[in-house]
Amino acid sequence: MSSLGKQTFIGILVLVTFLCGNVLAEDFFDLIDYKITRGPLPGQKTIGPTIYNSRVSGTWNDTNDNNAFDVGEAMVGTLKMFDRDGNLKLETPAGITSRDQLKTWAEANADKILSAIFDGSISQSTGITDDGIMAQDLFSGRLLNKAVPASKKEQINKLNNDFKGAVEYLSVECNDNDGQAGSLMLGYANSSKGGLELGFYLPYRYSAIDDEISSNSHFVGLDFYAKYPIIKREKWAWHLGADILGDIYYLKSDIIEHAGDYKYGGGLFTSFNLDLPFGCLGVGLDYKITKANLNLSTDNEILDKATDWVNDLDPVQTITYGFNFGVPIGDSFAVNLEMIRSNFMSDDIPSGRGSQTLAGLSCSYFPSDAFELNLGIHKTFELEDINATGATLGTIYRF
Repeated sequence: MSSLGKQTFIGILVLVTFLCGNVLAEDFFDLIDYKITRGPLPGQKTIGPTIYNSRVSGTWNDTNDNNAFDVGEAMVGTLKMFDRDGNLKLETPAGITSRDQLKTWAEANADKILSAIFDGSISQSTGITDDGIMAQDLFSGRLLNKAVPASKKEQINKLNNDFKGAVEYLSVECNDNDGQAGSLMLGYANSSKGGLELGFYLPYRYSAIDDEISSNSHFVGLDFYAKYPIIKREKWAWHLGADILGDIYYLKSDIIEHAGDYKYGGGLFTSFNLDLPFGCLGVGLDYKITKANLNLSTDNEILDKATDWVNDLDPVQTITYGFNFGVPIGDSFAVNLEMIRSNFMSDDIPSGRGSQTLAGLSCSYFPSDAFELNLGIHKTFELEDINATGATLGTIYRF
């Protein structure tokens, strides 16, 4: 990311650094000491929490029956961590019996514990990842032309400023838990007489998942882009473009007080748009590379381990491609169908979550040459154990 882009995000990133105050608490057992039940024998207690992509299983002798793992009490057997498919990911050695020993083991294996919980990305905890939002929410507006009624097309082409705004509601399913999300998207673009287009997009999303730990998250991103028509004819055009971007993700739940990270990166894209006798067709290809970071320096060894884990995650390369087919209806309406697919490439991305596809249908109303209203529905699928269905209401003002 350029120095200008980093300076743009510095205020937001300072806020994230301040908020990320507790990822695994002071003690690993503080993270898993809920969903406690009676053990197999009298005086024993069992824990079985599900934390995002992992499930924990363990038993200890609760001699004073206070549901706490106190000094002098001992674990029975080993503590195990499973992934969401029930596969064993991590297990304590047989000699780990006391809480202090469990704490020492957790600090030594913090990276493996975090990988089991978050499965390669903190933002997967509440549904579609930060990379998924930045790849697909911005793809259509930057790359693909939409249908415009013939009676308004000539005047619209003379206007060189676009201001866009949209609100969105989503029904989300994440790791077998229902949830919901609300989004806001703002964007602006300016086109010069020579055809160069400069603009930005600012997406925000709040998500809440009805899981065991009442998880909710905030996401905000910023993307600056430029594109230029390499070849432009009366009925078709081929564009090339580039962008720089950054985003932050903040997660909160009943057991993880604060967690999050920020990402920065950039990419290149190209698009081909064709006017047809009955509508328009646009196809596009976008490449991005992003890197997650977390800047913290504390006296908490577990927290520092979490910082190292985030910073050691591999960069994510995202290839997105798709099309939009639009048909004008009369002098004031248009309908658009789009399909967008993204592939996420990183050694840290788990199997089953390396691709996502969005299918959407929208209707536009043009009360004037300068004003447009959009109403659309869309569905995101192909991600294992994550689905989202949404409705969007948007507007475009041209001047």
